[in-house]
This record gives sequence, structure tokens and C-alpha cells, in this order.
Amino acid sequence: MRDQTLDYFFSRSFVTRMDAAEVSWSHAVNSRSRLAEALTGPSLMIEADIVMRGRDPKEPIMAHPPDTDSDITLREWLERVKEYGKGIKLDFKSMEAVSTSLVLLQEVLTEPYRPVWINADIFSGPGGQIGPLEHHTFLSVVTHLPSHTVLSLGWTTGWTAGTDNPGKHTSSPLPFCTLRTQFY
Repeated sequence: MRDQTLDYFFSRSFVTRMDAAEVSWSHAVNSRSRLAEALTGPSLMIEADIVMRGRDPKEPIMAHPPDTDSDITLREWLERVKEYGKGIKLDFKSMEAVSTSLVLLQEVLTEPYRPVWINADIFSGPGGQIGPLEHHTFLSVVTHLPSHTVLSLGWTTGWTAGTDNPGKHTSSPLPFCTLRTQFY
């Protein structure tokens, strides 16, 4: 975990020591009810998935494919999050949603030190059923983010019960890896 993220939580006494293991996460916070739980619960980092709504009005929403609709838009989600001192990780599932979402992010969350992580699967990995986002396009869009933003890049994976899954032994956990870097 980037020192800047840990510094943020330590300076606000959300963690008692400089140990990333103390930073708890809420994952797949893609609905109003999950967001309410995450904001009032003990998690310090909130992760959510973003796609472009599959109907009009076309706008970034919090959903994970195959879902194409949600009860909360990215704008509503960010407006709620800014009332709390939690960090966020936005996991992009659609290239169509990236540019609009980053404009909203910079418009709504103007604090310069809040932990903000931007994630996308931009490489194909073992067993991945869904194609990754186009890496050249994604990277060209995110290079204009503020310097405190952490870029988290990953690859698609997949696992099917009862089958021989490539790139994985049947007794080991689902493969996962994320490269984290910082823009300066």
C-alpha cells in the first residue's frame, strides 16, 4: 500500500500504526444499501465497480458486469462518500465510463489528500472471460490525474469449479495480482 494512503489514515488516527494490514476494505459497494453499510462501518477503503448505464440517461453507475443498471450513479456515490473520511478505489469495467467518471471525480472530490485509487484490468490473464480495457486508451486518459492518485492495474482472471483452470493448481487460491504505481 502506498505510504501516502497509510499516512492519510495514520494522521487521522484511523490506524494506530503504519501497517497496511490495519486498513480494512469494503468491496463491491455498488448499491445505496452497500454504500450506507460501508460509510458507517469500520472499513477505511471503499471499492466499487463502474460501468456506463445501459439505458438512457447514459451516465456512469456503480455496477459490475453483467449488470448494466444500478440504484446509484457515480455522482451520487461520490457526493455521499465526500461526507466521510474514507478512501476510495474505483474499478472501471467499461472504457466508455472512464473519461466522464474522472471528470466527475475531480469535480466532486476536491480534497487533495484523500486516498483515491483508480483500477482497471488492462491485460488478459488466465481464464479471463471478459476482455480487458484497451490499455493504451486507459493509460492515456488517467495520466492527467492528480499526483496523489494511485493507479492500480490488473488483468482479467476466471475460475470454473470442477474444471482444470489454466495457470492455476487445483489446490491453490484464485490467481490475482495488481500492480500499483504512482504518477509524479
